[in-house]
Amino acid sequence: MLDSRTTLYGLIGLPLKHSLSPQIHNYIFKHSKINSIYLCFEVNSSNLREAIKGAVSLGFRGFNVTIPYKEEVIPYLDSIDKEASIIGAVNTIKIWRDKTYGFNTDGIGFISSLKKHNFICQNKNILILGAGGAAKSISVYLAKAKVNKIIYYDIIYEKAKELALHIRKFFPSLETNVIRDKDKISLKDVGLLINATGVGLHKKDPLVIELKDFEKNLVVYDLIYNPLSTPLIKDAQKKRLRTINGLWMLIYQAIKAQEIWHDKRIEINENIIYNLLVKKLKND
Repeated sequence: MLDSRTTLYGLIGLPLKHSLSPQIHNYIFKHSKINSIYLCFEVNSSNLREAIKGAVSLGFRGFNVTIPYKEEVIPYLDSIDKEASIIGAVNTIKIWRDKTYGFNTDGIGFISSLKKHNFICQNKNILILGAGGAAKSISVYLAKAKVNKIIYYDIIYEKAKELALHIRKFFPSLETNVIRDKDKISLKDVGLLINATGVGLHKKDPLVIELKDFEKNLVVYDLIYNPLSTPLIKDAQKKRLRTINGLWMLIYQAIKAQEIWHDKRIEINENIIYNLLVKKLKND
């Protein structure tokens, strides 16, 4: 029940009409008996600085940041942690004693989702399709998890090359490879294939990559969660490969944000949250 002691949290971005974050965070608050509420705030770019100042002034304890402000928000914060600095993007902000502290929980959320599905990263070869912000955040944590090699492909070759060099700068012992020609991608020695592109968001989207000549233990991870079954996921399931959709990453990055805000481990049944979100997506 909301009262004068209810603490405020929220999401800043644009647009936010279809965000699932309120469902996740308000569920956690309710079942963890935390007297808080989480709301969405659509903010124009010209008002971003004022929105952050306003959140501090109004007594917010923290908030999340999503597209298109994960990078733009950084200059307005008092400090950001090491991983967020390497990634160059912030998705979680903690407010403590009128100061703002930036974090990025996308990567750790991704790794947690792999652990949930019993995938061991160490010594594996990883293929990432796409070289945007999501690819960068998960690359940092894959490197920390001591994968053997990360292979990048992006339709813009220079973008993939730049990401590979950026990751090598901070993790010089990690082997990276950049593929220019999509037709020359090989899945023979790949343990995990990740779709970090937007291909699959729309019903008429083509298959982002042809699944052929793969190892039987290949795991296919599509960061897209709406729709739940993208063309890539459907094709992988037809070939009896293990698949993971992006809903798990969304859930675990939210749990990590809660742990940052409250300085404690959040014990929650993520399976219940997953099923609630699946139901909502199917009904929308």
